[in-house]
Amino acid sequence: MTEPMFGTTKLIRDMSPARSVRRSCSNIGAGAVASAGIIALVRSLPTIVGRSVRGFAEMRASRVGQAIAAKLRTDDDLPVSVTVFGSIVLAIILAFLPQIGVNLLGAVLIIVFGFFFTTVSSRICGQVGKLREPDLRHDESRR
Repeated sequence: MTEPMFGTTKLIRDMSPARSVRRSCSNIGAGAVASAGIIALVRSLPTIVGRSVRGFAEMRASRVGQAIAAKLRTDDDLPVSVTVFGSIVLAIILAFLPQIGVNLLGAVLIIVFGFFFTTVSSRICGQVGKLREPDLRHDESRR
């Protein structure tokens, strides 16, 4: 390069390794992590939407008094009403605690981003766990 990059005053070749990492690599790394999170969120949207629709349908059916088919205990989720009202209470608590220092909009954004990225992180944990799981079918030493 013949001119300094945006945000720097020196050419990369004139910078120390530590300064070049501080000026460019950390920004590239943060951008890569943010991009991966957004891509994972887009890939998780069908799961999020499908589960939300099913949860609200179950809530509506329980209010009308329709019997829900017997489910396994492990298939039973936390009721959507508990999640929604709990999130509202949490946002109010976050907004009015002086130690946190956020307003109501910031508290709502914390809840919304937490909701979406919980789905993203659980999906990533499942994928990493599946990659690291030994394939016992082809492990001859276990036979």
